[in-house]
Amino acid sequence: MQASARELLPESRLRVCYRHRQKQTDFVRVYRRGEGEKVSTYYRGLQVCGSVWCCPVCAAKITERKRLELVGVLDQHVKAGGGVLMLTLTVPHTREDRAFDVADRLLESFRQFGQGRDRWTRSLPGYLGSVRALEVTHGMNGWHPHLHVLVLLARPLTDVQRFMLSDLLHARWSWITLRNGFEELHRVHGLRLDDGRQAGKYAAKWGIPEELTKAHVKEGRREDSRTPWALLADYTLKADHQAGALFREFAEAFKGKSQLHWSRGLRAVFGLDEEKSDEQLAAETQREEDVLAARIAPADWSLIRRHELRGLVLELLRSSEWSAVVLLLDQYRRET
Repeated sequence: MQASARELLPESRLRVCYRHRQKQTDFVRVYRRGEGEKVSTYYRGLQVCGSVWCCPVCAAKITERKRLELVGVLDQHVKAGGGVLMLTLTVPHTREDRAFDVADRLLESFRQFGQGRDRWTRSLPGYLGSVRALEVTHGMNGWHPHLHVLVLLARPLTDVQRFMLSDLLHARWSWITLRNGFEELHRVHGLRLDDGRQAGKYAAKWGIPEELTKAHVKEGRREDSRTPWALLADYTLKADHQAGALFREFAEAFKGKSQLHWSRGLRAVFGLDEEKSDEQLAAETQREEDVLAARIAPADWSLIRRHELRGLVLELLRSSEWSAVVLLLDQYRRET
């Protein structure tokens, strides 16, 4: 899938990600982690792009690290008696709307939603901070960017309080989106304010969806609502060129946008360090307990890269030893 994304986005940093060696690195190293059925392997000594939007390899690492941090904060907060809500914000869209236009106007509307005397945070009693996630799908009505905002409060709200707040926030959100050129909001889907149970479920599964990790076995995926990773999977596995064009449009529209954003000061409340960049998170891999499984010489790496064997080599070193990789490479040497 990463190779397909590189093909669709030839000018992006995908052209070097997990392909080119880092400067002053002679050998590409493969490390093994875990035991039994939980064994995994990964590369060290390679450049990474750190793109959470268009690189499935980097995105898997970045989102998992962010998810674990987010789940830890919510668990700590709830155990201390705090309250959690999940605010979901959407805007009307049509099939003719371009991805960048809808996403930019959605984010601008949210910025305005948090400004002025009527800003949404002032309506919430005991507001401590929030974590905003930007997501997008593509369906029958075109691109559907939306925001999930996990809201942390000093104490839980009653259902009555939450319903009243939902009406208040919906009126404010509707006014702002109308002012920004959107059609009138749907009363149910335009804004939702769910309780902590829904927020916890969302945080637990946030990140890389099933379409990426199980794209080769997933059947019956809804064609009327696909994530960008589902679009990339359909291009990779089904040669769906329309899906490829949509993925390219998505990647160009969302480049540079923040996928997960913590409100100012919230990380400090929970004693978290300054947030690392996506590229830093993508590059973090090695642990002390990990074992060196192989050192791949430059000539062998060139052969692996040329024939797109990177994933297969990792799998061989996960389940076998270097001798299995040697047999594989010998086969390709004979063919060339």
